[in-house]
Amino acid sequence: MKKYLIFAFFPFLLYACTVVGVWDDDNVRVEERETMDFSSSQIQKVEVSTKNGAIESRVWDDDSIHVVFERWATGDYTEEAEDNLDDIEIHVRENTASEVLDIDIEIPTHTGVNYGCNVYLDIPASLFLDFQSSNGSVTVLESQNGVKCTTSNGAITIRDTEGLAELKTSNGMIKVRNHYGELDVQTSNGAIDADVVLPRYGQCELKTSNGAITLSIPDETSAMIEASTSNGRVEIRGLDVDVIRMEKKGFNGKMGGGEGDIGIETSNGNILVKRST
Repeated sequence: MKKYLIFAFFPFLLYACTVVGVWDDDNVRVEERETMDFSSSQIQKVEVSTKNGAIESRVWDDDSIHVVFERWATGDYTEEAEDNLDDIEIHVRENTASEVLDIDIEIPTHTGVNYGCNVYLDIPASLFLDFQSSNGSVTVLESQNGVKCTTSNGAITIRDTEGLAELKTSNGMIKVRNHYGELDVQTSNGAIDADVVLPRYGQCELKTSNGAITLSIPDETSAMIEASTSNGRVEIRGLDVDVIRMEKKGFNGKMGGGEGDIGIETSNGNILVKRST
């Protein structure tokens, strides 16, 4: 049976794995953790794609990429669950031309079997990150070269990050803490809470269909601000803003020289723009 299909042109280390059977009311769930390390000397971008699982990354001082895979599968009994676990394939590829490390988790969709795989990474701060999950949260800590996070059902959190951040989920809250850079945030159902330092001429777009939006920015921000809600109210708190239009459900204003652009939109929810602390 194949556990992994690995197409790699760089060295990696494989650490011990553990298989655990966990009983619930209906069947057995088997879990396995596997750890790999890769050289980052020729890597500028890390792409991770999984289904039914979380993706989390944090920065460390080492110049390698440390990855932990946490897979699970269910079955009517332990041996069947272990066989189903082997159906999950981890593909690792290096594109030397574009300097990309691509990690793709292939998860089957057999009826009556619950599959999933979480991915945890320790990475250098200089790498650009592109994370995708179908069902699961995405968390990025301290990355300094831009991030792109996409999930269908799950929350997204980034903290102490720099560069362009593109964050999109269909159902889930999005939190941004201490981000320096441009920001593009979208969720269909969920609140947005963002703390941003916008660079000169930078853009910040926050949009949700159902949920409140809170944006915290420094008082020295230079940007045009447009905020609107269909069902809710707009509030500006503690900021020096030249008001162009102020209504209960809409606001236009200018901070500083108005060099950047901030757009905020929700269909159902309040909007608060306030001074960051």
